[in-house]
Amino acid sequence: TLRRQYTTLEHAHRVARLVGWRWNVQAKALYCTPEMRRLYRLPEEDGAVPLEDMLDRVHLEDRERVHKALLEALHTAQGYNISYRVQLPGDEVRFVHDDAEMVFDGDGKPLDLLGYVKDVSDWLGAEQKIHSLANYDPVTGLPNRALMRDRLTHGIAQAQRSDWMLALLLIDLDRFKDLNLSFGHHAADSLLKEVGNRISQSIRMNDTVARMGADEFGMILVGIKTPEKAGMVAHKILASFSQPFQVNGHDVYVTASIGIAIYPADGDNAG
Repeated sequence: TLRRQYTTLEHAHRVARLVGWRWNVQAKALYCTPEMRRLYRLPEEDGAVPLEDMLDRVHLEDRERVHKALLEALHTAQGYNISYRVQLPGDEVRFVHDDAEMVFDGDGKPLDLLGYVKDVSDWLGAEQKIHSLANYDPVTGLPNRALMRDRLTHGIAQAQRSDWMLALLLIDLDRFKDLNLSFGHHAADSLLKEVGNRISQSIRMNDTVARMGADEFGMILVGIKTPEKAGMVAHKILASFSQPFQVNGHDVYVTASIGIAIYPADGDNAG
């Protein structure tokens, strides 16, 4: 039974030192494991937890981002991965990673959004640096090609389960080598960082922007209903490039070429 499954899930959380929560889609109610209540300093009692109580424990600077991720997950029937800070009484701050996944009933309808939360406060330092070097571009701070491929594979799997489309956009900067020669390596890196920031402003929380190569960026749009949505995002990116970038005190205009592939029409795997 479902009750037995959640009892087993809570036991697994205790064994793995994970905390967890469950958002029931129909009841619009939040349930937390005892470990979750203890980590967030929530009342240790049975029954649903007001969503506002949990969000109040999220650091003020992270709260809107976490709430947005939850709303988008419920709207698109997709999961998410997000890291944020938990603000506890006495000015104590903990760093957590929240991995949520949608569970569907036998008819394919969203049933529960399950969250698995790990307190990573004590891991920060060497572990964080190793992970960052392996998965993120050091210039822009964006995911690199390896992490992009992993997220693409994960996104396709989610799209298969939920019967949504997924879009992959590849963005090539025009004449970037000329800019590199004209302004130098450090200025070019600064420009790439600003390009990444501008592209990132065009996406939702559950989407991904990555730096794929020297002058190439990639983007994954999850949970889209029509191919036209990807075209709208591409147009938004190109329109944002109409404003100049500042490089060494100079206005620099950057143009780009964007290619779009749609799952499942243009392919059904990350290869």
